[in-house]
Amino acid sequence: MELYEAAQLVTGGEDILDEAAKFSGQIKSIRDFQGINGWRKTLKELAKMNISMAQTANPQELDKISKWWKDLGLAQELKKARNQPLKWYTWSMASLSDPSMSEQRLELTKSITFIYLIDVIFDLYGTPEELTVFTRAVHMYKTFSFLILEGRAIVDMLPKPVKMCYKVLLDTTNDIGYKIYKKHGYNPIDSIKSAWGSLCDAFLVEVKWFASGHLPTSHEYLENGKINPLWPLFSVSGMTLEVPSAPSLKNSANDEKFHSS
Repeated sequence: MELYEAAQLVTGGEDILDEAAKFSGQIKSIRDFQGINGWRKTLKELAKMNISMAQTANPQELDKISKWWKDLGLAQELKKARNQPLKWYTWSMASLSDPSMSEQRLELTKSITFIYLIDVIFDLYGTPEELTVFTRAVHMYKTFSFLILEGRAIVDMLPKPVKMCYKVLLDTTNDIGYKIYKKHGYNPIDSIKSAWGSLCDAFLVEVKWFASGHLPTSHEYLENGKINPLWPLFSVSGMTLEVPSAPSLKNSANDEKFHSS
């Protein structure tokens, strides 16, 4: 049923949806052959199979996400952040429902988690000056030993919870990027780095509005809101795509980029 609906969105050059349209057309032929009752029965059986596979995978994936979140230790450091691994995972479960996409759901959930955490960082932790430094650090995307701003080590300029969030964001993003690189020969780090930086820029604008007492106009608010937090998520979901036009990374220098943290 989901495949049939998605296939209706096909446009020129989308080979996967073309194949889906052909397959759903074949299922339609079953309907024509069996009559409406036979068609409904076939769809019902397919839906039951899909639900059964998802029900088997989802609890196991949620257990993995819960363990990952606990092992990070951020729940203890960011006490004002909500402990909601089920909520974070639900987004991935709903958007990537194919039972075979377990790895993609897990990695997508990790990025969703950081969207929520960064939002909490900007709402409840740090002064506007500290959050400006945090935003600069995200744009620079380096380990603390290489983060120098105006002659000072950034590690000395941030409160402990913010430092920890930055480090874990870097480590997690590098891990996801390395998996994409190993699978496709494509290094997504620059794109993902830019996405997180843009998201922090938008959050920082809101912080400065609040700190200065500025009430934004509807135009200002909507313009700043154009930064889409799903951008870094879709960068990660590129793990599911074939990227034949992407640059292939062959040398060890590019490989080491993922292990700088």
